[in-house]
Amino acid sequence: MRQSKLAFHLKWVKKVSGNLILCCLLFSCGEGRKKNNAITNDREVETRMEDQLPRTGTDKKDSIILYEDHLGDIPLPFPKREMLDELRQVFANLVVEKEVGEQDGPDFPLYSIKRVDGEIAYFSMHHEDTLQLVEIHFGDPFVKDEYGLRVGDSYRTIRQLREGKLKTYTDFHQHTYAYLDNSQIAYEISGEHMTTNTVDQEEVTFTEAQLQDWTIEFIIWRE
Repeated sequence: MRQSKLAFHLKWVKKVSGNLILCCLLFSCGEGRKKNNAITNDREVETRMEDQLPRTGTDKKDSIILYEDHLGDIPLPFPKREMLDELRQVFANLVVEKEVGEQDGPDFPLYSIKRVDGEIAYFSMHHEDTLQLVEIHFGDPFVKDEYGLRVGDSYRTIRQLREGKLKTYTDFHQHTYAYLDNSQIAYEISGEHMTTNTVDQEEVTFTEAQLQDWTIEFIIWRE
């Protein structure tokens, strides 16, 4: 009698233990599925958020390259026609608008390339012949030139990557430019320097040592 009762109890313990183990396994699997689903949902949310963000255009793999005679599929200088649609194709996912530019002289048409955080480039047209491209200013590393230069690169890098005699000059507005005589592409550079209102701007020059750590503010294409 004792032996049958003991056998019965052992059998009952084994059954309960087996059920408990099975429940634990099922619960663990359920929790695992919940965690996996949570991770998947988080990734889906992150992907949706990334899709909704505007492209910044600063990733090197998305760069547009400026050549001496063309930009993307657009020849430089422009053909004598309105270029708004073609520029919108080149600068996809950015805002391209045609506006009126102001200067010391007459107003002129310009095409402006923008994103949410500001303007990254503009194309200045002639104030009389409004289909004639005068110059382009690129103020963002999104665009690099055919020599591998971008906004933010140093004057030292310009000297390394551009072959020929590099020259500089500073205009009446104290803007300093680096350029080569045989090239359409030039660079507005800036850095540490001291000038006063009494300085004759036609005589302002900077030494190579002063210019070494100056950086590109704009890459410029001129007609």
